[in-house]
Amino acid sequence: EIKRGAYRSRFTCADIKRKYTREELEEETNTFAPTPYEESHVLLELKCLQEGWHTRSGDVRCAYLLGRDSGDSAGNPIHIRMPPEYQPHFQAWLHQQSPEVQAKFEGVDLNKEVVLELVGNLYGRRPAGNNYRKEFEQVVTEKMASKGYQFQRGKRDPTVYTCAKTGATILHHVDDLRVGAADVDLQFLLSKQGLGEFLDMKVGKVEAPGTKVNVLGRTKVRTQDAFFTLPEDKHRDNILTLLDLWHAKPSKVAGKKIPRTEDNTKPVDEHRAVLYPKCVGSAIYLSIDRRDIRFEVKELARHMRDPREVDWDNLLTLGRYLLHKPALARVVTLNPESRASGILTVDGFTDSDWAGCLDTRRSSDCSVVIVGGSVVIAHPQTQ
Repeated sequence: EIKRGAYRSRFTCADIKRKYTREELEEETNTFAPTPYEESHVLLELKCLQEGWHTRSGDVRCAYLLGRDSGDSAGNPIHIRMPPEYQPHFQAWLHQQSPEVQAKFEGVDLNKEVVLELVGNLYGRRPAGNNYRKEFEQVVTEKMASKGYQFQRGKRDPTVYTCAKTGATILHHVDDLRVGAADVDLQFLLSKQGLGEFLDMKVGKVEAPGTKVNVLGRTKVRTQDAFFTLPEDKHRDNILTLLDLWHAKPSKVAGKKIPRTEDNTKPVDEHRAVLYPKCVGSAIYLSIDRRDIRFEVKELARHMRDPREVDWDNLLTLGRYLLHKPALARVVTLNPESRASGILTVDGFTDSDWAGCLDTRRSSDCSVVIVGGSVVIAHPQTQ
């Protein structure tokens, strides 16, 4: 690929889909690679506000190359052609070898006659994420123990690691990580003497009050007593562009219960049937941070396979609502009770619309959990 005007090779593949034997399923296709729950990010921010800590992010370079590939472990390593930008490194290595080794490569075409054995996981391999997760956990829980830390993996969320000694918390999302800790631990953990000794990382700036950073595709704004999370505009923009709604009249509601008729329960035409899942897919990503549209998105997602005229009308209503409320931030802050006592309050609410679905008469319920004054869980679902 060409990135910022520079050519570079990307090692990636797509596993061939075929029927696996029982042995291969046990050894080869362990693809479990979790990502953090939404509430884990909120709880990390609440913990930092409660303790007066700052946060900081890191990005592990070539993360999947850390662990051994499953085939390599079984004696079937991956071989690759030598990319052009690696040849100077190979020549430097060859220059340091014995005359006998150098003689073997005289007149050899490096592009056609030499292959390299890949030590690590190839991006695109199905087990790559799981192998890297195991390697990362070993670094955090075992290798960091030699530096005085006692990290333990979370029981409910396996991407959360908390130090029993310092309380420092690491949130692990594939090759990205987010750390919340006291300043001295925050500085050490993301330094060359800390995790940097075992992981090749790019490290972001300390997210102290007054800073604005990008974390996992979202803008995080930190003030003295709050975290503000703003979703990427691209998901909203994609919906408005696909539906051609940029100059439409805004809607004050995200959806409506439209009475069913013979006409509006007919399937949409082929063109709109293609646009519908694209728009709903973007809306699903947007709803992770926009709780105000979760119920409407859940209803739209129920009909992604065969959208009807009534579903299309509600999709247009959602798009026009995004014109009315183009940007909302998710706010995490402590209420006065939690701030004063140091103990987080917990409040829970639940309700149901009782046979509210006009098509199936199924009920939708919603659970809302508020910790320390901030919404941690808001989850609507069809029963």
